[in-house]
Amino acid sequence: MRGKRLAKARKRAGLRQVDLAVALGKRYDQTMISHVESGNSALLLDGAVKAARELGVSLDYLVGLTDDPTPSAELSIEEITPEIRQLPGARPVPVRRLRTAAGSGALDLDEEVKAYAYFRHEWLSRHGLVADRCSIISVMGESMEPTLPEDCVILVDHNRKRRLKGHIFVVRKSDGLVVKRAGKDDSGNWLLVSDHPAWESERWGEAEVIGEVKWMAREL
Repeated sequence: MRGKRLAKARKRAGLRQVDLAVALGKRYDQTMISHVESGNSALLLDGAVKAARELGVSLDYLVGLTDDPTPSAELSIEEITPEIRQLPGARPVPVRRLRTAAGSGALDLDEEVKAYAYFRHEWLSRHGLVADRCSIISVMGESMEPTLPEDCVILVDHNRKRRLKGHIFVVRKSDGLVVKRAGKDDSGNWLLVSDHPAWESERWGEAEVIGEVKWMAREL
């Protein structure tokens, strides 16, 4: 939990520490919220979820996984639908059914669009994303945990194919698709890096960049 972010979101919502404590339930009081905001304590998971909802921000923002405070419910403004609809201020991003592996290679990415998920045009523009140059796919495997849990959903930007150290990409290897972080060894050679400590990095080799991962959604 980023205490400063909690404090910033609370003040933006016009709440006092005691007001937030009351909203979170009987296990919390003003002193507890003060300790969290000063970095000397942390909210329990249920408290963090309640705080995100009460303050109108995403849980990922409060814990430091993103700098965008927009709640994920506002990013995808309608359930996935099998056909394109005209929604004011929204753009459809195609959903691909085949899964991408965070481990050994999965089957190739299905080019057929199975459905559409809708994202706010303002949010897409802010992040330099073009809806019809993105795909939404699922992840299988544990090698990118805790960053990308198994069965989470990711948005892939197909316009961004230049390798950047520390960024996460979907790449095509000889045995299929994987999602990995770009890294380098001491000699400057590119590596496919797993976030899970039990998985070893591997040489990038001839792996082709399919796109950069720019957004992730998961169940709590």
